[in-house]
Amino acid sequence: MTDTLTALPGAQRVITVGINEDVITGATAAARSQNRTDALYIGAQNFDPGNCQIWTAPHFIATAAYFPEKYAELIIPNPVKAIKGEKIAAQILVPHEVITKDNMVQLYPETKC
Repeated sequence: MTDTLTALPGAQRVITVGINEDVITGATAAARSQNRTDALYIGAQNFDPGNCQIWTAPHFIATAAYFPEKYAELIIPNPVKAIKGEKIAAQILVPHEVITKDNMVQLYPETKC
């Protein structure tokens, strides 16, 4: 990301999307090292609500929440069904939600950022 920002010295908007928050944390650090945090517009996947530096960034757009804390609610009923001889779905789909600054606290009330 440092190289990208260096190659785009006049860019006022640099959109960065990461497959996880580690990518965005690195991009944010690169932007900070060049005093360009205002140029960085960010989004991420599998967001950790405790990572305050991402969702409080000046131009945090959104992230996809996977809610891994709820996986057991999706998974456990299926082995129980199988044991009972019931049919289980071919796929167990994990619901995702778009998280923004506007709905973060509603979905993660424990967040203290």
